[in-house]
Amino acid sequence: MNFSRRQFIRSAAVSAVVAPNIIPSSAWAAKPSNKINLGFIGFGRMNQSHLNFFLGQADCRVIAIAEVAKIRLDEAIKRVAGKYGVNHGCKAHNDFRDVLGNKSVDAVVIGTPDHWHAMTAIMAADAKKDVYCEKPLTVTVRAARETLKAARRNNIVFQVGSQQRTEYGGRFRQAVECVRNGRIGEVNKVKIGVGSPAVSCDLPTEPKADGIDCIRSRKKPVADVSYGAHTSIVCSLANIGYHVRKELQWDPKSYSCNRKLGNVLANRSGRGEWKYT
Repeated sequence: MNFSRRQFIRSAAVSAVVAPNIIPSSAWAAKPSNKINLGFIGFGRMNQSHLNFFLGQADCRVIAIAEVAKIRLDEAIKRVAGKYGVNHGCKAHNDFRDVLGNKSVDAVVIGTPDHWHAMTAIMAADAKKDVYCEKPLTVTVRAARETLKAARRNNIVFQVGSQQRTEYGGRFRQAVECVRNGRIGEVNKVKIGVGSPAVSCDLPTEPKADGIDCIRSRKKPVADVSYGAHTSIVCSLANIGYHVRKELQWDPKSYSCNRKLGNVLANRSGRGEWKYT
């Protein structure tokens, strides 16, 4: 199940299978053709790339797309028709809930604006759909926790598009393990750089692992929802600190801090009907 977001986008010519990383084992066993039915939620920059990739895969079929902007939805359906033909059978929706209500959809690819990731992912999990969701997984601490709980209570496969965790031969994960095990000594300072890389990526394309065994065993992917959730929580704390403008003391067990405003920001539950329960 070690496929990456970047590989996911670029390597349609590679023969190894990517899409089965997000198919439920029950659907795999029930379909003689072994085709995976995908629904897309959102059709912005990232999901445009993902759609192009999946349309080129023989073992899956895009059968539903949800997008609120008509010009984007029309473009998505145009691409589907260009690949499958005029009788493509892909349904166009303005409301993502129509995709989740389609029992023929096995898994969804979520590429909405960031603040919609959590709600769509939670509802997809409760609809028993496997999920691939773009990062950042969520924008609040509460949303991260609720998304993780939804994935676990529904026993779905949930992968977050976190390329550094899933590619480069696992070197990023190895580096983390070295730090955690004291291989570089005591860490006193961490510097974070933000911006484009100094040079374009010139690393060779890496082969993808065959995900069929993981599909049948229901093993968690390398970039499991738990990693995406806790990464989002750390980022949310940075945002909270920026708003509070005071030093925070965070308790990772209670998911709370020593500032009232900080706790309010961390536990925003949504608005109107779009609230986490």
